[in-house]
Amino acid sequence: MESTRIPVSGWGMARHTRSRSPASRCLGTSALITGMVVFMGACALGAGQGPDVSRWSVQKIRLSPFELVFRVPGGGSTAAPPRPTIPWVDLERDVRDTKRGVVVFGHTWEWDGGFLGRTFGLVSVDIGVIRNPPDYEKSIVSIENLQEMIQRDLETSLTPHNERMRSTGQLRFVVTLPDRYDQLKLHQTTWLTYRFTGSKDQIIYVTPLGPSHYLNVGFSFADNSRGHKTNWREEAQAVADQIVASLELRRVE
Repeated sequence: MESTRIPVSGWGMARHTRSRSPASRCLGTSALITGMVVFMGACALGAGQGPDVSRWSVQKIRLSPFELVFRVPGGGSTAAPPRPTIPWVDLERDVRDTKRGVVVFGHTWEWDGGFLGRTFGLVSVDIGVIRNPPDYEKSIVSIENLQEMIQRDLETSLTPHNERMRSTGQLRFVVTLPDRYDQLKLHQTTWLTYRFTGSKDQIIYVTPLGPSHYLNVGFSFADNSRGHKTNWREEAQAVADQIVASLELRRVE
């Protein structure tokens, strides 16, 4: 099965190595708002362990001056191993103007097709810290400004991509821009949420970390059921909803 890497709101898969900081995975400037890109060709090669909802673990990541606390289920995917978690990030040092984002957590779970010998689907969660582009001067502490900046960023990155896909007849890779943005209150923190449809099935949650940085939690769903009747997508959404409900951003400084 084919896969593609396109800029969809959240983070790209560009990598950057730094010698003096634990925050070594940086997000590409042109692909900064997307959740995990799932390589279904690789994932179809063999089944792995799905989510173990009887066993949840607490994750804590320091995002100076905050601490992000959340829960994830056990299990995972053999085709898409988890990223090493970055436990601590200094926003000013590790997320600079020229290195707009850092992925701090990434995990994938897959749904086994059983006797069919393949994976029905996957859900991935990627968490990253992103800095606004240099040409956006408003403070994104305001949720309204954060939404404005994200909408502008998405239109700038996705419109040329969609035009290329349409002009070359690759309509299945066209990404539908979010048509609505909602606000969600979690543990006294207001989050902005939106989703993608079309060639990408993604749900994104973002919240400000300061006037120039924001936290991005992205869920990507990849369907490989090929017409078979399965409720994997509903089960995956339930897992994602439980992870979201556990998100707590605490100020520690």
